[in-house]
Amino acid sequence: MINNNKEVCDRLAGHKNMKLIQRIGAGLLALSLIIVSPNPLMGKEGTVSAASVVKVFNKDTSLKAGAYRSAKVLKHVKKGESASILMVKGSWTKVKAGTVIGWVASWDVSSPSKEYEHPTIRDVRQYRCIPNFTNGKDDLYIVRGDETKYKMVRATVPGHCTTAYPQAVNHRIFYRDGMEQSIYSIRTDGTSAVKIAEVSKGSPSLRIISVTKQRVYYIEKRYGSSGWDDVIISMDHNGKNKRVYPHKGVVDAVVNGSTIYFTAGYEQHLYRIGIDGTKKMKLIGETVYRDFRIGPGFVFYTTRTKNGENLLIRHSLKTGKREVITRYSSSSGGFAVYKDWLYFAEEGTTYVSKGVTYVKMSIKRSRLDMPVTEKELIHAYVSPEMELSYVSETPAGMSYIVGEYFYVVPYDKTKKAYRYHYSIDR
Repeated sequence: MINNNKEVCDRLAGHKNMKLIQRIGAGLLALSLIIVSPNPLMGKEGTVSAASVVKVFNKDTSLKAGAYRSAKVLKHVKKGESASILMVKGSWTKVKAGTVIGWVASWDVSSPSKEYEHPTIRDVRQYRCIPNFTNGKDDLYIVRGDETKYKMVRATVPGHCTTAYPQAVNHRIFYRDGMEQSIYSIRTDGTSAVKIAEVSKGSPSLRIISVTKQRVYYIEKRYGSSGWDDVIISMDHNGKNKRVYPHKGVVDAVVNGSTIYFTAGYEQHLYRIGIDGTKKMKLIGETVYRDFRIGPGFVFYTTRTKNGENLLIRHSLKTGKREVITRYSSSSGGFAVYKDWLYFAEEGTTYVSKGVTYVKMSIKRSRLDMPVTEKELIHAYVSPEMELSYVSETPAGMSYIVGEYFYVVPYDKTKKAYRYHYSIDR
């Protein structure tokens, strides 16, 4: 799943033998931004000391005479200019910029510190199992996010290192042995490797879904009277104190705080249960296709209509309200949740090239708690012949693959998108 980054990192392994699409070629063009207006009815009004809070504008914007969309523009301000915060009213903020006092969207001002800067994929480090063809074993590496720099953690690790959990937790790395179907733990310096779990008798496989500071969570495949009855299991980092959760037929799962969200059954309905194994309940009674994401107060997922149309849905965990964000004619496009924003691919107009019909795709974002119709364009995909073949998320931004190139569109819309080739220089 996306939240624990495991599945994404597996998919984005980037080896030369990856054959994710059939066509080769790429094109990318940045378009104008569609600015989303804030909702003046959200939240409560509050005042702050003008002398105590100073922020900067993170984009070119305008000061308005009131906290509503059609208010008169008092002054245009540039990105990087400072402003004193006077009042917060829902998603609007009253500021003083120079001698002018006015209102701006709350997300247009931010702290001048680096806490709001997002990493690029090149700054992200992930652990990776790589086959050693000279001895038939596996080596463990730490890999730079753009696949161009590798540093060995340990050569010939115990067992067969099939899939590593991408981030270290408490100075330990956890990896799955795909041949023995077991889980190993090893220190980040490559020492003290130990097997902490293996499949139950009769079970063919397992896979890690999350590692927290206290526990390791994984799904074990089991066969029951009605078919596959996969279960979620958690354990301490040393493999002790195992807990098998009381639901069979699990398809996928995400650990979010004190709750596990999971899809299960032939219908792939969505459930949640506490990490202590209590308070299990069904959340969504329709089929959840592919991945799902958990954001503050919402769950986002794709489902399919009877006529084959795919829908990206926002479901309120508080009220149960279901809203359609966008529709896809053939695929689910891809989406990610980062901080207070939903990032997603959206279909545009179609065009014909050499007798083949293609759909133009773009990457957009919307605030999690805003009306689903309010969307902001981040990047448009406009290649004349290639279609968007794969969209997912990374720790740095939305990503997609075209031909031999992997594109990253950073979550920070002030940063430029970039691409790199699959070929790897270790």
